[in-house]
Amino acid sequence: MDHRLDKSSSAVVKPASDFDVDSGSEEIIDHAAETKLLAKLDLALVPIIMLVYLSCFLDRSNIGNVKTAGMPKDIGASTQQFATAVSIFYATCEST
Repeated sequence: MDHRLDKSSSAVVKPASDFDVDSGSEEIIDHAAETKLLAKLDLALVPIIMLVYLSCFLDRSNIGNVKTAGMPKDIGASTQQFATAVSIFYATCEST
């Protein structure tokens, strides 16, 4: 069997032909490599998620200022139109 050592970690990478689906054997997980991979994913994804969450928070807090400043009246939006815009805005920000 040809087992190669992955250059980026200490995990042994098995070729696809070595996995027998019908045998019922479980795959061995290298916990050190898993921890290293999770740390890389955390470093890559957490800052992006934090920025998206921050921008949604700032936008949600600013939508109240729009109503207070009288901007819906300035653009000719009715109360119902403003309520619909706020509902859509909150739904799209909460789903991220």
